[in-house]
Formats: sequence, structure tokens, C-alpha cells
Amino acid sequence: MEKVFGEPPQLLFNTAGVNAFGPAEASTFEDYDWVMGVCLGGVINGMVIFVPRMIKAGKGGYICTVASMGGLMGGQGTAPYSAAKAAVINLMESYYMALKPYNIGVSCLCPGGIKTNIGESSYTRPKRLANTGYNTNEKTIAFMRHHYSFGIDPVDLAKILKKAIEGEVLYVLPMPEPERMMRGIVERMVNYTTAEGMKRQEEANRKRMEEMMKNPAPMMQGAAEAGWGRARPDLTWVKNTGPRT
Repeated sequence: MEKVFGEPPQLLFNTAGVNAFGPAEASTFEDYDWVMGVCLGGVINGMVIFVPRMIKAGKGGYICTVASMGGLMGGQGTAPYSAAKAAVINLMESYYMALKPYNIGVSCLCPGGIKTNIGESSYTRPKRLANTGYNTNEKTIAFMRHHYSFGIDPVDLAKILKKAIEGEVLYVLPMPEPERMMRGIVERMVNYTTAEGMKRQEEANRKRMEEMMKNPAPMMQGAAEAGWGRARPDLTWVKNTGPRT
């Protein structure tokens, strides 16, 4: 980049991401290596390569990394992805504090679904990492296209991110009430610290699942029929009770 423009970037965006859905207990080494290699390793590559150059240039700048709402909570059907995104969120807070003296700002974007082709990630999965414990085929990919079609438009997301960068916001949750959402996430974590809280959270989880069953989201229509979120059929020891989210 320095050869073309004469200097390193002042604006750095780490956006690469892939995903795969299936029971945590069906995950293979390759599932972790692929998803975490891109979602976390890609971010690490960007930071290690460009941050020193940005500091040496002495012009300040801003870094934005795309994480996910999935990194703010565990998911029984998104273990590698949620683990990678949780690490990214933590990593960005570390850099947020570390880069202040250099006049380099940091934001971590944590969206839900975005209207992209991430549902087709498996098409670019390296052959050496092809061994997966998840049910992945053309039907599940077609469902993912449907699922992500309900996501936020990238242009709208960019406008939200621009405003957050101008306000130097660390965690960017592109939704109407981000503080309310984050308080709910923190409350869940607090509940998980005591026996009494565990009971409260289990009851809250039960009610949430009941509500989801009564009023299924349009984006989830066709998930069961496609076999999405299930284990590979030959893994008979995994309970394939339905889509894992």
C-alpha cells in the first residue's frame, strides 16, 4: 500500500468473516480452524500488519473492526463463530486503550444479520479444512440466503458506523436501543454468577424459547425443512432436535 499511496492507511477496516452453523458438540478441529482463522486470525493479521505502520506515520487515524452480536453471548449452534467474535470484541477494547496515545481511535461494530453473501461462506472454505461436523449442503445454503436477506442494508449500516466513529464510540450496536440491549446482555452474565441467578436465567431462556416457537421470525422460516443448524447426518451420537441458534 505504501508503494501505491506513499504511506499507510489512516482508516483501517477489518471486515472479513465466514460462518457455519451446527451443534457445538459436533464441531471439528477444521470447523474451528476455518471460522476462527478468518474471523479472528484475519483481524489479528490486519492489526499486526497495519498498526505499527500507522503509528510510525504519526498522522493518527481510525480503526474499525466488524465483530457480531454473536460475540456478546454464547450460541449452541455457533460455537466457533461466537468464540471468534468474542475474542475480537475483547481485542478491540485492548487496542482502544493502547492506541489512544497515538491519536488512533478504535470502534468495534457488533451487528446482527447484514444483507451479505456470508451464507455462502462454505463455497470458499479451503479443501484442507473441509471436514465439518455440520449439515451443510445446497438446501442449507439456500436457507442462509433467505435468512440474511432480512439483514440490515450495508449502506444503512455504514451510515450508523460513520456516526459512531464521529462520536468515538467503542462498541457499535446498530439497533434502536443499543444501551437497553447491552444491559440485557450484562444482566444475563450477572445471572450466571450465582445459583439463584442461574434459575432466573433458565426461566428467562425458557420463556424466550416459548415466545420464539409461538411467533417464529420470518427469517427463520424454512430452517427445519432445510436441515439448517443440525449435525452431519452420520454423527448419530448428536441429538438433532432441530435448528441450533
